[in-house]
Amino acid sequence: MSATRTQLPGKNPLSVPCQVMRLVFPTKAQLPDKSPLSAPVMMACQLTRLVVVAWFIWVFVVYTMVWSDKQEILRDLGAMSGHTLERISGLQQTASYLVCLVNILILGVFAVKVWQLIGYYIAGHIFDRPTVSTFRTVAHLAIIMYVIDLIGRLVVFAIVSNGGFAFWFTFFDVMHAAWALCLVLLAEVFSAGAAIAEEHSQIV
Repeated sequence: MSATRTQLPGKNPLSVPCQVMRLVFPTKAQLPDKSPLSAPVMMACQLTRLVVVAWFIWVFVVYTMVWSDKQEILRDLGAMSGHTLERISGLQQTASYLVCLVNILILGVFAVKVWQLIGYYIAGHIFDRPTVSTFRTVAHLAIIMYVIDLIGRLVVFAIVSNGGFAFWFTFFDVMHAAWALCLVLLAEVFSAGAAIAEEHSQIV
């Protein structure tokens, strides 16, 4: 006698992964009718969306794990600052984490705006005003995150060291600055392109 398994509706464990795969790797029939993007470009756009969201989640989890361990805080912060830190209170630990959380929240807004921006591109609104405005917001958020990160180091070290001062600058900070400035430059180029396209549409 053979047993027959009945799959309950909505309980398929593969449904979510399949939906994600359809989102990232769309077929030609799934592309919007007015979208100028090809399937490979669409795939790159969707992957970018997922990468940015994964980046936000990863940063949040890593920071939360690090700032929940006092010894790891002292070890990592001491190594980056070049100072020996011996102890940290619970209040200092919480205050330092809240300072870091400010930049993480801005990163969350950044991820939302990138998702929105790519949605405009997928819909074919490449040089529309809302698209350009969102692109400029993304670029400005990148600069804000960079500046707050640098300032946050001073504040966090002062909190943990009871008023001490230390500042450090790494190669990744140079890369972050270059990346943020490139976004600002591209946003301004797209803004100029949108203005030109609007002028041409009025002439025609």
